[in-house]
Amino acid sequence: TQSTWADILIAAAEKRTLDWPSAAVQDRIHFIFNNVSNANLMEKSAELTSLITNDIFPFVAQYMVVKRACHEANFHAVYVALIDSLGLPPLNHAIVSASYENIQILLNSQKI
Repeated sequence: TQSTWADILIAAAEKRTLDWPSAAVQDRIHFIFNNVSNANLMEKSAELTSLITNDIFPFVAQYMVVKRACHEANFHAVYVALIDSLGLPPLNHAIVSASYENIQILLNSQKI
């Protein structure tokens, strides 16, 4: 089930060594993703652009894949539009890499 997948991915993510942004930046990133919609996409894009730097792209990618894409299929189009609006190919690459890494984790899991 979806919750089992998420549990597996969250447990695996906790074992990874990522450059974690400060708690305040993490909270802002979470807030932006919690509140983004088609109506405020450009505003949230500008907010996100002001927060993220290359060193936290892996964190943002992991958050997108494990916490957002895995749980909120109805918002995939909005998330894709948000990421595309940023115009950051290295972030896109990090998201694709995180997707493949997490698929591999699920495929290798004995729990599913």
